[in-house]
Amino acid sequence: MKTLPLTEAAMFGPFVRYIETRGGTIARLLDDLNVSREMIDRGQGKVTKLQFYRFLNTSGTRTGQPALGYQIGEHFGMGFMGPVGASVLRAATLKDAIDTFTVHLEQWLDGNQLWLETDEDQAWLCNAAHDGLHEHQQMSDQCALMTLVALIREAAGPDWTPEALRLPLHASLIHEEIPCLSGASVITSDLGVAVRFPAEFLSSPVGEAS
Repeated sequence: MKTLPLTEAAMFGPFVRYIETRGGTIARLLDDLNVSREMIDRGQGKVTKLQFYRFLNTSGTRTGQPALGYQIGEHFGMGFMGPVGASVLRAATLKDAIDTFTVHLEQWLDGNQLWLETDEDQAWLCNAAHDGLHEHQQMSDQCALMTLVALIREAAGPDWTPEALRLPLHASLIHEEIPCLSGASVITSDLGVAVRFPAEFLSSPVGEAS
């Protein structure tokens, strides 16, 4: 029997809080997905990634916001990740922070991969979920991209905006609704999401720019 890919129940927390602070309700949706609110509030236990993906996608559909993942992701910083974010922010440089985050991410989300590609003076920070659930990743890809932007901003500063992105077709065009992404050029990708940034940022200290 094939094992279902899992994620930490704590992953729901920032999304639940974002929706509820804007007047939305999620109790019935969590019941439909058989996800315990107590697990989310305590940040303990595992749920399947399919439950998480369906929560995000259904929330976007019910609120009529196809860019909900981007909108939630705009509020992400490493601080939203609790102890994981704190360990990332203790890194000396952006490269160290990316290495630390990579280890945590691959433990936190089954089948997820974070990696760097460098090309002379430019670098790409990339993320893909190899979990066999590609058709459900619409909102999660949006959130993943904004998390990459947030990580780079820990070295580049809170106002930094990317000039180029790699996005799956379902996440492109919609990105233009988000001010910090609207000016970026887009390369369509079949393998997750990625953000381009100056390679010199990799040796920049983390936290001081923000």
